[in-house]
Amino acid sequence: MGCSDGPDASRPQSNSDASSGAEDATGNVGDTEASDGGTSDAEAVDGTASDGATSDGTTQMDGTADTADGMSGDPCVYQGKSDGVCGNATLDPNADGEICQEPDNYEDDESTCDEVDNDCDGVVDEGCKCDALNRDRGVCTEGTVSDSDGSCEPPESWQREETKCDGKDNDCDGVVDEGCKCDYNGEDRGVCTNGQKDDDGNCQAPGDYQSDETACDAKDNDCDGETDEGCTCQDGTTEDCYTGPSGTAGRGECERGERTCNGGDFGSCMNEVTPEPEKCNGLDDDCDGTVDEGCSCQDGETQSCYTGPQGTKGVGPCTGGIQTCQNGSFGTCNNEVTPEDEACSSDGSGNNTDEDCDGTKDEGCQCNYDNTSTGVCSDGTIGSNGSCQPPGDYQQDETLCDGLDNDCDGITDEGCDCDYNGTSTGVCSNGTLDSNGNCQAPATYDNTEKSCGDGLDNDCDGSTDCLDDDCDNVSCGGGPNICCPATSSCQPANTCP
Repeated sequence: MGCSDGPDASRPQSNSDASSGAEDATGNVGDTEASDGGTSDAEAVDGTASDGATSDGTTQMDGTADTADGMSGDPCVYQGKSDGVCGNATLDPNADGEICQEPDNYEDDESTCDEVDNDCDGVVDEGCKCDALNRDRGVCTEGTVSDSDGSCEPPESWQREETKCDGKDNDCDGVVDEGCKCDYNGEDRGVCTNGQKDDDGNCQAPGDYQSDETACDAKDNDCDGETDEGCTCQDGTTEDCYTGPSGTAGRGECERGERTCNGGDFGSCMNEVTPEPEKCNGLDDDCDGTVDEGCSCQDGETQSCYTGPQGTKGVGPCTGGIQTCQNGSFGTCNNEVTPEDEACSSDGSGNNTDEDCDGTKDEGCQCNYDNTSTGVCSDGTIGSNGSCQPPGDYQQDETLCDGLDNDCDGITDEGCDCDYNGTSTGVCSNGTLDSNGNCQAPATYDNTEKSCGDGLDNDCDGSTDCLDDDCDNVSCGGGPNICCPATSSCQPANTCP
């Protein structure tokens, strides 16, 4: 029987709830004043209250009724309780209206679940079953009416969110044990025992269920009572493996690997190390028991090197380098500096560097011989001993007449012929440069032709001897001969025409 969450409004009210002055079945008034405005029916003739009722018409705790006016069958309040069935009690017909008799359905401790307050405590059917949370499903139908306020309390098995797997609808949603394990397709073998009920109460297949078993996972995935049929290994299991030549595993660098079962078969051998050609690295790469056979060095090894001529390393800028071993042999000598041709600056002078690493800087470069740049001395050359050598046309005492200052004294061709007065006519072409660079007249020079018989143009005017007007009537050829003006020739004296 389902019980409501609180006291039923339709349950009978107590006498205390009824209007005062209500008329009973015999027409007597219970609580109203007497027609003469005096005492009530319940009062004694002398105005004092009887043993059965107080002046307000209620029954005393001893259960006796008013002995003056009470009539059997009249309503009364049992044991002073106006709630529940106690408010509907009647006077005992066998006690002359002196006793309020116990109602037929009265209980000292309520045990009857009849939607009536049998123990008159104001709570209907406490301890009786009811529909908790107004739900008539699941464990909610096993609610209990509270002793304190008559509300319907849910049972201990009730859960707001169902987590118990006890075969009950604990959250009263009409579905039993959602989220709990179940036998998928009704099978109690293999993975089917790990099915799970959904929110609609249907048993869903577990994640590892297969209608046709292909997984090799040590499970009965198709729930036929057989595990991993057709598999050569169980998925996820591993074993050692090696694909190299027999006898090489565990020797040198060679190591065994591991392979894993997937889809019922073992896969590739992973992380194994098989023989490789020797790498000259201090290891037995080919796993034959011998390290670096055929190698002259170990790969990565370095050594100093120098490929320049002997005796030049460490001289000038020349320095050694480093070579690295690759594939068992030392490679190119890197970062070395070897001799180069001596380099001169753009103006031909030295750069103070010994490029050919012979211990001498700038040999062959231009220098100022004798520390002077005058004349040919500016074309000196640094020799192999590092000193400045004179140029080939240098003369300590100048004798060359080459238009150069060969003795570097600032004077060109001193002592050499020059054109006196700037002309090469006659004897003037035989001038001589003095130590100051001035062209001195030759000894045969005359301002005017005076030596008219020497065969020279002494005054450098282009006329020689008698052909020069300066020689007219001047002795020529020795003896009495003179130059005849008329013939411009040397004639005996007194024979000029």
